[in-house]
This record gives sequence, C-alpha cells and structure tokens, in this order.
Amino acid sequence: MYIVRDKKTKKVVHINPAPVAQNLNGKEVYYKFDPKKMEIGRTDELPPEYFDINKKGEIVGISLSDLVKKGKVKLEKHQKVEKNQIIDKSVSELVAENLLILQPSQKVDKDKIVTKSLKEQVDEGIIKLSPNQKIKGNEIVDKSISEQVKEGIIKINEPFEYIDGNEIKRYTINELVEKKLLKTKMQCEIAVSMINDEIERKIFEKYSYGNEMKITKDYLDWLSESGSENDERAIAYKKMKSEIDIVKSEYKVLKRLISDIKTK
Repeated sequence: MYIVRDKKTKKVVHINPAPVAQNLNGKEVYYKFDPKKMEIGRTDELPPEYFDINKKGEIVGISLSDLVKKGKVKLEKHQKVEKNQIIDKSVSELVAENLLILQPSQKVDKDKIVTKSLKEQVDEGIIKLSPNQKIKGNEIVDKSISEQVKEGIIKINEPFEYIDGNEIKRYTINELVEKKLLKTKMQCEIAVSMINDEIERKIFEKYSYGNEMKITKDYLDWLSESGSENDERAIAYKKMKSEIDIVKSEYKVLKRLISDIKTK
C-alpha cells in the first residue's frame, strides 16, 4: 500500500493499494504526484490513525507522547502517558500538581491517602496539646502527676505535700514531725497554724461557733448573778471548757517538738 499526503497539512491525498514489493515511485503511485508538495509512504499493513513517514519512506506510527504534544490526543488532567499507554497519575503526582487537595491531617503513603499519626499532627501544629497532655502510642493521654510536677505544670507545697502513685497527698502533722521534714522557721510556723486549724475543726465538731458563744454568755450571766455551782449554765460551761482543754492537750507535745525545731 502506498499513501500520498500533503507535506504541509499531512492530509491524505491518495491511497494506492499496490503492494510495496512493486517498488512504485512518484507518478507510478499517483499520477498527480508533486514532489514539492507531496510525500509518499509505504506499508504492507493497515496504517495507524496517526502516522509519520520516515526517511526511508516507511509509514511508522506516532507515539502517544508525540500525539499528545501535537494535540492529536487530549488527556484528562488526571492522566499521563507511560510506556505508550494512557494511565492515571499517581496520588502523589495529583497532590503535587494540586489536582488533589489533602486535609492538613492527611498525607500520601504508598500512593494512598492516609491520616497522619497524632505525633505528626502535634509536631506540625495541627493538633494543640494542653500542657498536661502527651502522646502515648497513637493516643492523647494525661501526663502523670510526677511528670507534671517535674515539668513545673503542677507545684506541690513541700514539705507538706507529696506524690503517692498518681495522687498528691498531704502529710499529717505527726508525719511531718516523725519524718523530720520541717527544716525552716517558716515551715514550723505553717505547721503550728495547721495544728490550730485542726484544733478549731475538732472543737467546732463538738461546739459550733454560735453554741460556744451562747454557753459562754450564759456562764457570764451566771457569774454576774453569783449563782449556784449546780446551775446548768455553770455545768455546761465547765464541761465545754474541759472538752476544749482535752482537744488542745492532744497537740501539746507536737507543738513543743515543733517549737524545738524552730529554735534550733
């Protein structure tokens, strides 16, 4: 088969079905052949839709890449030519060309869109952790009390407080003295204040402030009247005073020990 086409427009002018073996040339192929304006291609096979004629006059197919460059074949934005085939671009290529927009929490891994790990999202500022939080495995968890104290997120009132497991606990006054944790005058003064608060709490459990005031007022009235010792007002007051003295006496030794520390 011989194909005659216009050199400029590449439009086929004439097809001569004679076999290539006849070795035809020029006007033997086409009686109107003009070598200045036309060219002849030879092939014994059906010619492709798009072809070129090489220097030997052979008809050769045009690669897909060339067809795309020449605008003969239009690719979709998500397509490309590879090994003379039209295939879809990889996810990485689509992302690089802004044809596919990822969320901040997403990334491409092995040509798949996956969610970034929590650590990656924290490192990139996508997720904000509170000071008391951290990443463990792929979870957001609270830091332990020890970690928070070590990092200065939580402050414990030493020597009065301590960490036990994952809790902040307070030493009792007895423990503070027994463990010899009180070292400064200020600490001793705070400990004494704690004792006084504890004494007041215990007294309040027995006698509320209003009740204590009433018993005291009744007693003062009894005094002004020079009443009998068997008067209920006198008995109630003496009972209250005795119970208060007992509560205070429970802490006398502790107060003395703390006083000894304070004066050293």
